[in-house]
Amino acid sequence: MRRCGWILLAACSLICGSAWAQAQAQAEAPAAAASATASVTSAPAEVAPASPPPPPPPLSCAAVTARAMAADLKLAQSSGAALAQLIELQDLALVQWRQVVQRCDGRARERAERLLADNERARAQLAEREQAGAQCELSFRDAQSMQELAKGAFGERRWVDAGALYRKAETLWDLAAEHCTGEQQLQAGKRREEAEVDGHNAEQCAPSFEQARDATGRLRTVGASAAPADRERASQIAETHWREATALCKGQALDLAKANAEALARERGTPWVVTHGARATSAAAPVRGSGFATVAAPALAPVA
Repeated sequence: MRRCGWILLAACSLICGSAWAQAQAQAEAPAAAASATASVTSAPAEVAPASPPPPPPPLSCAAVTARAMAADLKLAQSSGAALAQLIELQDLALVQWRQVVQRCDGRARERAERLLADNERARAQLAEREQAGAQCELSFRDAQSMQELAKGAFGERRWVDAGALYRKAETLWDLAAEHCTGEQQLQAGKRREEAEVDGHNAEQCAPSFEQARDATGRLRTVGASAAPADRERASQIAETHWREATALCKGQALDLAKANAEALARERGTPWVVTHGARATSAAAPVRGSGFATVAAPALAPVA
């Protein structure tokens, strides 16, 4: 009997537990369904992809030309920059001008083709400089700096200093010609010749050239009211100074001295006679300028 009671008790417990589990499952089912419904409701709707923006209209011929000219201007303003920067700017200008050739027609295209050819030649020169190496660049810069110092001394009428600086520049241009190749080597040779002539003129020609200019300035201050003999003598003195300068000067200074002497002779109308006189002081200061230049007189040759 006791055993039967235990069996009945176990059976009742099993039945009650099964009924409780079924009731709890029925209670949780609506909550799960509500949660699933809420999640479906809260899911964002798929958005259709936006169409890509239309491409910008192509630039006009005037616009691409202006952009290419801006690149050329920037390149010209950076002439003293490092070689790598010059190459980068030159390549950018080439790209711009090729676009201009493609975009333009007629006269605008012909003009663009000419400017493109100029840029291509400049790029070839930069390629030569790049191939020559850093030593060529350094020699070129040193020679240019020395020649600028010589020009400054010449402008201040420090003739002896200017002559010495020009000789140093001449040596540096020789070194540049040895280190460089191609177009740069040719340029260095020409600059060396210029430095040689300028150095000679600074020491040998410039003092005599200055005396001739001062004498011509005094001639212009004599005025038409002066006695003909005084004007004649002043003109002969000025021409004598110019003739003496032709024996001492080279290059452009020599050409100017000859032209001024001949202009005075034509203006006077009488043969030249070697005439020297004291450097008379005048109330009007002589006309002075920087470097080799003629005085302000219509009969004298202009400076190139």
